[in-house]
Amino acid sequence: MNGAKWHPGSAKTFTNSENFHYLFIERILITMKKIASILIAVLMMAAMLFTVAVADEAAQPEGGKKFEGKWAIAGITADVVYEEEGYRVLIHAYDEEEKKGTNWEYNCFYDEASDSLKSISSSRTDFTIDAETLDLAYGEPAYDDMDEDNNVSSFTVNADASVLYWADGHENAGADLEFVNVGKFQGVWRNEAEDIFVEIDWNGQNHDSFFYTVFLHRGGDENTYTEFNMQGVYNLETKKLECKGAATTWNKNAEGGFDPTEDPEEYEAFFSLQDNGKLLFEAENGIELEYDIMGSASNTAE
Repeated sequence: MNGAKWHPGSAKTFTNSENFHYLFIERILITMKKIASILIAVLMMAAMLFTVAVADEAAQPEGGKKFEGKWAIAGITADVVYEEEGYRVLIHAYDEEEKKGTNWEYNCFYDEASDSLKSISSSRTDFTIDAETLDLAYGEPAYDDMDEDNNVSSFTVNADASVLYWADGHENAGADLEFVNVGKFQGVWRNEAEDIFVEIDWNGQNHDSFFYTVFLHRGGDENTYTEFNMQGVYNLETKKLECKGAATTWNKNAEGGFDPTEDPEEYEAFFSLQDNGKLLFEAENGIELEYDIMGSASNTAE
């Protein structure tokens, strides 16, 4: 047939040259199909990852919000924070005289049926502090693993969310302990319009008193501003942070810098948390401050 070949499904014969071109095009089509299959697989994977990401960013359960914040009892604090994957509970116990303590950490989810936080995994680590050097030394974790059904820990609150109960599933460490809600004050709060920011840090407790260190900056005009350094005590009855300290006014000098007044003035301030999530600075008619998620309070007046 003079080098011609027959192709199935066709009554036509192909020369060697035509057959080469046909096979070449056929291979291109096969390659394109493979590339298309790979692209489809990649797009499907991307869609799956997007679905997982959206699920991870699901809204925080309403029932779990009441657990967030700082809780305390003499010698022990409990911090409950919400993260994308659930709740993290950090419990810190320290004996000042013995210079030793224990940290517990629980990864939890909110269980709507029991209105509680239940642990998925947990750990316990003891530590000591050298009395002379103040060096911190951690021991080996007593446990650090996923929780089995028989050692799941749980956290519940009372009716008005003022007391937190800790049921430790490993060693019953939380028996008879009642943590009080000492507020969610810690952090940096701002009101740009009033040129005010407040930095509040947890500073420990003594028996049933719970202390914060409070620094407040309030701008005046381009020639003056005032700084307040205070100690705050959380009042369990009024749910207010009651602060006392000193106010120092800074005035602009001839060189363009600022000089403090010689005698700081005594000052009192009250802060309370509002239902809208803002912090109320109870001065004058009351000034609301918003939480600064960036947490930087170092931008005092130039």
